[in-house]
Amino acid sequence: MNAGVGPALNEVARLYDIGEGVERNPKYAVEVYTRAIEEEGSTLAMYNLGVLLAKGAEGVPVNPKRAVELFLRAIEEDGCIDSMQHLGFLLSSKARRCTKRRFHMPSVCSNALSRRVETIAPNAT
Repeated sequence: MNAGVGPALNEVARLYDIGEGVERNPKYAVEVYTRAIEEEGSTLAMYNLGVLLAKGAEGVPVNPKRAVELFLRAIEEDGCIDSMQHLGFLLSSKARRCTKRRFHMPSVCSNALSRRVETIAPNAT
């Protein structure tokens, strides 16, 4: 692994994702995020790609199952708090209420998430 390549790939993908300094191209952003994940194991790219797939964009269909898989992997590999929060937003309206308390996920939310993860992505855990 080359030091700095994962974060650099993630940043390039993010720029294309939002169209900052370049013409917005979410489809290309997916390719670059995927490269950062596959080649460098970037958990930040997992999170960012999960967000993009959860909402979809021009040329990128909504894919909540893949988003859940990416969020769970980022949580497992790096304890990614942002992935925890977005997983809550994606999976449960109860979790949405709970995540208003920044960086805190009470047991009621954890239980709701466990049930919804199994429903949306049964093989993701």
